[in-house]
Amino acid sequence: MFKEYAQYDAIGLAQLILLGAMSATEALVAAIFQADKLNPKLNAIIHRLHEYAYNAECSG
Repeated sequence: MFKEYAQYDAIGLAQLILLGAMSATEALVAAIFQADKLNPKLNAIIHRLHEYAYNAECSG
């Protein structure tokens, strides 16, 4: 797990991926983990599309 995920914005994460410091899959897993962690308090995610995200990431 990428523990420092929350310290980066989208551009910072993209740079880490481009530099090979993390993979796109690692970024996806970290994003889903954070969303699942915070959503019970925020109640912002209605439809979870994790499978779609995994499939899109793996096919691209």
